[in-house]
Amino acid sequence: MADVNDDVREILRNLPGNSHWEGSFWERLAEHCVWDVDAFWMLHRSLVRLACAAAGAHMDRNMALVIARLQGRVLGLLAAHHDVNDVFRIRNLDADLLRGMVERFEHAVLGFFSGEALPESSYDVRNPLIVKI
Repeated sequence: MADVNDDVREILRNLPGNSHWEGSFWERLAEHCVWDVDAFWMLHRSLVRLACAAAGAHMDRNMALVIARLQGRVLGLLAAHHDVNDVFRIRNLDADLLRGMVERFEHAVLGFFSGEALPESSYDVRNPLIVKI
């Protein structure tokens, strides 16, 4: 079983200023306009595992703030991607795959706040790093 601290480190890695930020999902998206699928699945797995670990527990407000900030930033870039007047474009995913990835991100974030995670079999786009949930 994974250590919760590893999942926290993976999530915090996605914040600018973190010494391991380079190559993180957020860095690749914000700086290179690339939805790095491998980095995304690592972040997603950490969000899902924290959701499962937090079920029934009091929420860590600091981690909730980190996740809410990260979600807001990703949603901001998604809005820019769909704005014809903005130059930001996610270059490496077609519209259907991007929708599937956004759905997975959204549900992982909601899972953190609810303490519940849907099984991978519920999705068309599945995280290859999650064997069983």
